[in-house]
Amino acid sequence: MKKIMLILVMAINMFGATYTVEESSSDIKFEASKFMFVGVSGEFKKFSGKVVLDDESNIVSINGKIKIDSINTNDQKRDSTLKEDDYFYVDNFPYIIIKSLKIKDNIIEISTTIKGITKVLNFNIDKVEVDGSRLVMELSSVVNRQDFMLNGSMSVVISDDVNVKVELVAYKSENILVD
Repeated sequence: MKKIMLILVMAINMFGATYTVEESSSDIKFEASKFMFVGVSGEFKKFSGKVVLDDESNIVSINGKIKIDSINTNDQKRDSTLKEDDYFYVDNFPYIIIKSLKIKDNIIEISTTIKGITKVLNFNIDKVEVDGSRLVMELSSVVNRQDFMLNGSMSVVISDDVNVKVELVAYKSENILVD
């Protein structure tokens, strides 16, 4: 099995490129409605990932993880609540794990694991730009937080649908790491 994976990785490297996400230049932001008209927004500050492109700069795969403890809504009390058992349960599930499954017609199907629950989410590919060794990609989706049991005591005032916008800046990797 390891030989097959190595051959696949070498084939992708010959005909495409692997990019490593640069956390300091990238953003993972979210927004949900509160009381049906006021928005609650936030972001995750710590994450890592790899993006593989083919020789025509088409996305082959995206894999990564988001450190939930890095959540920031500009409200320390809310951030602490979101890290508790009823929401993300960060003590037992410190990361959101993402792995692309299928890419077609500017839609990426991503296996997403939050709080030990894995669901397939569709993300729109809003932008992909490759300039030399630099990749800029924008993705967006609407995620139903109830699918991942993110439903604490205050959840009745927050909409179930959470808008997610991702802007990734990544640079061509010298070495391919298989996650």
